[in-house]
This record gives sequence, C-alpha cells and structure tokens, in this order.
Amino acid sequence: MMTRLVLAACVGVFTALIILLIGVILVAIKVPIATSVGDFLEQWCWVFGLIAGIWFFFTGRTSLSL
Repeated sequence: MMTRLVLAACVGVFTALIILLIGVILVAIKVPIATSVGDFLEQWCWVFGLIAGIWFFFTGRTSLSL
C-alpha cells in the first residue's frame, strides 16, 4: 500500500512536469493557438498530474497498460 502511494506520487509529479514542459515549449513557439494551449497546460499541469496520480493509485496501472 505504501509502495503504491509513493509510486502514485511519482507518477503524478512526473506527469505534471512533462505537461508543464510541453506548455512552455508551446508558449515559446509564438503561434497564437499554440500559445493559448500552452498557457492552458501551464496553468492546469498540476491538476492533470493529480488526476494521473489518483488514477495510478486506484488502478495500479496507467491508461497505456492492457
């Protein structure tokens, strides 16, 4: 149970950081639609990370696992 909690936290933080990186890259492109999407991703990356961590904790796997 404790291992699952630690892994879920790691998955959540890793997911949030990847989404944040994608958002920063999209903002740097300076295309209007990409900037809008990048701003959205930068603002909500930690929420997506939290959702990914909760998903991993309760299912024990990612959406890519079959």
